[in-house]
Amino acid sequence: ETTAGTLTITPREVTLTSGGGKKAYDGSPLTNGTVTEGGDGFVKEEGAVYTVTGSQLEKGSSRNSFSYDLKDNTKKENYTITKEEGTLEVTASETPIIITARDAEKVYDGTELTEAGYSYTEGVLAAGDELKAVVEGSQTEAGSTANVVTSYTVLHDGKDVTSSYTFGASVPGTLTVKQRKATIKVNTYTK
Repeated sequence: ETTAGTLTITPREVTLTSGGGKKAYDGSPLTNGTVTEGGDGFVKEEGAVYTVTGSQLEKGSSRNSFSYDLKDNTKKENYTITKEEGTLEVTASETPIIITARDAEKVYDGTELTEAGYSYTEGVLAAGDELKAVVEGSQTEAGSTANVVTSYTVLHDGKDVTSSYTFGASVPGTLTVKQRKATIKVNTYTK
């Protein structure tokens, strides 16, 4: 007597993992187009085509998202696919930027002395990034006062990326109004 048996084929376990990465901010997005196939993997000449869309520009982290399409000769029911996304992390630029407010001086003329100018550490900003600082201070009477950096922002194509940079303590400038020299002429008369 013969008994009929059952043949069972179980799906192959495949894990698809997108690559990760880490770098200091440099003005260009961090990407990683790699997808690795783990677990049992695909059978020879079967598989998937990947589209990796993950990207991280400024300081922070995000998932390296991706999608996949099975090749025409690959049947979905033959595989149990698990998708895992790597992490893309951008850290702040390590070289500190120091902003220095400009000095200014003049002889007393009854008007307010201000100077909005500043300079900053060169060679740190990524290409295309723009630093904007606000410098405040004023002096009208004879004497001196500090000219202080009160705020700053770094923009990348209009997007605020200030947190992607490291800043040292700003250096204040000095506003000086000098005393006006006056000459008093005394006429003497003899009689």
